[in-house]
Amino acid sequence: MERNIEETDNKVNTKSQNQNKEGFFGRLKTSIKDNFIVGLIFSGPILGTLYILFLLFSFFDRIFGQIYYKILGFNIPGAGLITLFVFIVLLGVFARTYFANFFLGAFERVVKKIPLVSSIYSTLKSVSDIFQKKRSLGRPVFVFFGQGYIPAFEISSDDKIASVIIPSTPNPTTGFVFLFPKKNLIYANISAEEFMKFFLSLGMYMLKVDLDELERMRLRASEGNSLEQKN
Repeated sequence: MERNIEETDNKVNTKSQNQNKEGFFGRLKTSIKDNFIVGLIFSGPILGTLYILFLLFSFFDRIFGQIYYKILGFNIPGAGLITLFVFIVLLGVFARTYFANFFLGAFERVVKKIPLVSSIYSTLKSVSDIFQKKRSLGRPVFVFFGQGYIPAFEISSDDKIASVIIPSTPNPTTGFVFLFPKKNLIYANISAEEFMKFFLSLGMYMLKVDLDELERMRLRASEGNSLEQKN
């Protein structure tokens, strides 16, 4: 009898240990998977930028390296990098001139006739204009939903109603437009650029938000609405 009890206890202990192992490896697998996805998203823009710079460097180094060799008779290490740097500086100088707008307008007219390229270029230009403050999606606001706050932009408003866009991510130039009572909006003391960084990074760039202050502002708005309804 005692032997049967011991065998049963051993089986239970073995089963419990197996379950613990499976639970541990399951959690480890999930953790590795989640961290890999986050790391991939985080490194994507960095690797993409480095890859583009590498292609540009290789192109300039291959072309101008040969030119410098024919002129000077010897190779210059890093000739492509130096030329690329000078080219970008000169491009920046040219971009400030009147002729740049003329060439850019002509280029845009050509690009807009190409379906796929047109959509990609329009998206990149919209984001670039926002960061250069040539264009703004609107005034940064927070909208209370459920148990949290949604960052958004107030596009236009009158005394009572506000048109609000909640951008999508990672392309914040698209999104969903809603009509909200203006008194329900919480106006953020955060720049539009900070909001854009938040959307472009899939939320990995954290906004500097005082949640207690947001909650106080929301409660004040709710109390004001209650008083109006009673009146």
